[in-house]
Amino acid sequence: MNFDFEFTVEALRKAVGDRLSDPAIDEPTRFMLGRTDQLLKAMALGSWHAKPMENEHRQAIEAIGRSLIDSLGMNQSDVLPPSGQSDNDGTSDIDRTLRSAVEALCADKVSARQRECIQALALKCGSLENEILEREAARTTNTPPESARQSVSAVSYTKAKLTNFIRSKGSEWHSATIDAITVLNVGGTKDTIIAVLKEPVGSLQRLVFRVDRPVQLTRTSVVDEFELLQYVYAAKLPIPHPLWLETSGEVLGQPFVVMEHVDGSVPSLDPDCTTGLTPTICQQMATFLAELHNLPIPHSAVRGARFSDFSERLRYFYDWYISLARAPSIVVDSAFAWLMASTSLVDGPRVLVHGDFNHRNLMLADGKLSAVLDWETWQVGHRAEDLAYCRPGVSAVMPWVEFLAMYERAGGTPVHEDALKYCELWSYARNCVYLVTAESEYRSGRTNNFFCASVGPIELLSQTKAAARVLAQISQATRFQQTTE
Repeated sequence: MNFDFEFTVEALRKAVGDRLSDPAIDEPTRFMLGRTDQLLKAMALGSWHAKPMENEHRQAIEAIGRSLIDSLGMNQSDVLPPSGQSDNDGTSDIDRTLRSAVEALCADKVSARQRECIQALALKCGSLENEILEREAARTTNTPPESARQSVSAVSYTKAKLTNFIRSKGSEWHSATIDAITVLNVGGTKDTIIAVLKEPVGSLQRLVFRVDRPVQLTRTSVVDEFELLQYVYAAKLPIPHPLWLETSGEVLGQPFVVMEHVDGSVPSLDPDCTTGLTPTICQQMATFLAELHNLPIPHSAVRGARFSDFSERLRYFYDWYISLARAPSIVVDSAFAWLMASTSLVDGPRVLVHGDFNHRNLMLADGKLSAVLDWETWQVGHRAEDLAYCRPGVSAVMPWVEFLAMYERAGGTPVHEDALKYCELWSYARNCVYLVTAESEYRSGRTNNFFCASVGPIELLSQTKAAARVLAQISQATRFQQTTE
């Protein structure tokens, strides 16, 4: 069969991307579309071990294409030759199916109702994703797919377990009941459970449970962040109210934190997509960072901080990196070497830093920043860490110098460009360590998590390329400085 795999995947990604750019779509649709794009990106880059997965790729794309055709309400007999035959130009029936569907979708030749079929496409991808991962997990671990899945999470999340837990939290919760739960499998380190109460308790209608996974790609736990969350919330910064911490694994198998649910939506789960990010939101981001960086560092944060200075942090991460059974990367090795030799660029006062501050960890509601999420990589460090991390997204929306001016007007201390460049390279090097860990955990059979299996390797490639780009910029600037001295 003459199957144009590359064209098919890229055409589908364009269709999904066009739909994601629509600000009117609801959050569940946006979430599912993000998952769809991740799956298609994984297929495009061959990170699913292309040779053994080739047949599954073909079957998955065929099923996705036919699902798209069906959801669009198109008549397959109008666009397909008899099954298994090819058109005169040698195009396969699968390829023709997808070409017709995607062209109709991208050319806006379908009604608004039919365009909503993209969500059906995303759901189909989610189902296929699980099937493919189970097959690959079975190959990797030589265990049945069900056994592989159970090894990752032996404890299921049920309404009864969550209800019993919240009823132990004081008299006002004695009769509370969890009526519905939704588990969001986004990212590689935590499970997020949205729990809806049958009857409100005070002003609370929904709770959020953030549960550690058995395999921690960042080597952090909700236990490490709970006291900090309490402190930042008490300082009246926009974060979800942390309610309770459960440090044992007796309830859900792993430690977890419970927070109030914050209304709103995340602009995008894609690091390259800044849909929903506006200059107004950027201004609120600048204000948030200035206020966070100006908070006095509490004793609990000093006690909870894992590193006394940047040098100690670099040594820890590099030792972690080289401990993984993987071929060395000249880019990552070079990045750590330069970072270790240049720590003077980030000397100065230490502040509280979020550590993962960009548009993927913001909650927006009514055009405003309603909460900053995901504090698992918080640290006592340099203010340039947060600024450098959000710079790519902000720069896609507004001039960076204007954002820095907003930060300074809100009380933030000016930051030198050298410190920003240092922390930009640091963020890429650190993320490479996390992503190599994800790849290692998946290949070893310790997890069959979707992020580790597909998104992790894709992002590893992206982060390594970004680190190489920054190293080249640093090298060029150094040569220029040397020739002018």
